[in-house]
Amino acid sequence: MTFLGHLKPADAFSLGSAALGCAAVFLAIRGAFAWAASAILAAGVFDMLDGKIARLTGSANDFGRELDSLADVISFGMAPVVFGFSLIPLRPLNLAALGFYLICGVLRVANYNVSTDRTMYQGMPITINAVIFPGAWFFKAPDFLWCWIFFISAAMMIAPIRFRKPALMK
Repeated sequence: MTFLGHLKPADAFSLGSAALGCAAVFLAIRGAFAWAASAILAAGVFDMLDGKIARLTGSANDFGRELDSLADVISFGMAPVVFGFSLIPLRPLNLAALGFYLICGVLRVANYNVSTDRTMYQGMPITINAVIFPGAWFFKAPDFLWCWIFFISAAMMIAPIRFRKPALMK
């Protein structure tokens, strides 16, 4: 069976999330920040739907989980970094915040992938950033605040904090 044989209906939403993350990157590069923020937010909706559909149809599997994780790194890891890179002044502290954020996001997703406990999260899920960065944009966060939003979000993703997964995510 080819890898295409592994695709389930829910996987279309994971791929849609990845495509929206890619669109957010392109839009941010062009300076269309409202559209880029909207694409990140929409990717968050697609991410929520993929898991819900997989559970409802009984089609959750390892392939879908890995596909979802890869989409998460694009949409909630790389897209916010390019958004920030295109938006805020290129100062050393800002660049450090962007790099730290991406590293922490990748570590967070990798840690989740090897975790056997699917009832608890360790650290803030990367997908929460689907709301944080669009929210900061739409509420007009000042330039000086962006690096701290990236640093705090990054630190929260790798923090040794455990909390229960919401019922709608199980």
